[in-house]
Order: sequence, then structure tokens, then C-alpha cells
Amino acid sequence: MVENLMNRIGLTMLLCSSVLMLAGCGGGSGSGDTLLANANKTSIDRICTLYSQFQLTNQRNGPSDEATFRTYISERPAKQLERIGVDPSDIDSIFVSDRDGEKYEIIWAAVGGERDEPVAIVAEKTGVDGMRMIGFHKKPHREVDEAEYKRLFDK
Repeated sequence: MVENLMNRIGLTMLLCSSVLMLAGCGGGSGSGDTLLANANKTSIDRICTLYSQFQLTNQRNGPSDEATFRTYISERPAKQLERIGVDPSDIDSIFVSDRDGEKYEIIWAAVGGERDEPVAIVAEKTGVDGMRMIGFHKKPHREVDEAEYKRLFDK
């Protein structure tokens, strides 16, 4: 029951940030911008938002490789990127974990899950204190231990 509620909250946050970003709502310090900023505080948040938006515009399919994803990001209007905390002149920074300082591991061509099914799309390479942050499609990211990481990423 709690996990279903968390899935719905994660999906709601993603949909709100996607709709507001794509629609270009608000300006300056408006509530839409505040909502977007709060939903995209870390680089893993930003990667998940952009990856999920890519899926929304590509029949639930994720980008096939990093080059495709970078092209997609660089083609977004600067204002849209800025609203989620991405500096359009420094796209590289969103590919690096705020916690361990290493480049994220990303599952390319992930297919978005049906209903509430979580799909892992990004993970920290090393993490902190034996725990790695994992980002999901349709679900808030969470810390996992090595066993859970292997279950999600060693496929």
C-alpha cells in the first residue's frame, strides 16, 4: 500500500515537472518554477526527468545511447533546461553524481514501465558508504545496497 502511494507520488512529480517544462509555464519566481526546482534538486533528479521526458516523446523507449540522449538534451530550449536546474552550457554536469563525484551508469533504451512498474534507469557508480542511489522511471530514486544494485543493473 505504501509502495503504491510512493509510486503515485513519483509519477505525479514526474508528470507535473514534464507538463510544466514542456508547456513553458510560469516565469521567474512563479509557483510552476518553484515546483520544478523542488522536483529537480540533484543531478540524478535531472537525469531522471530528462530521460523520462525522452520516453514520453518516444513511445516509452529510452535513448539508445549517450550521444542520442545528449543530442535530445541539447535540443531542449535553454529556458526549459534552466527551469529544472540544468545549465545549458554545462550539460556534462548532470551526468555526474552529486554524492560520489563519478559519472552515472545509465541503462540505455530502457522501456518505461506499465502502470506503476518501476524501471531503473540510472545509478551511481560507487555511491556512499556502500549504498548507491538509483533513479527510476515513474518512481522517486532511492539508496540501495550492492545486492539490490546487482538485481536492478546486472541484466
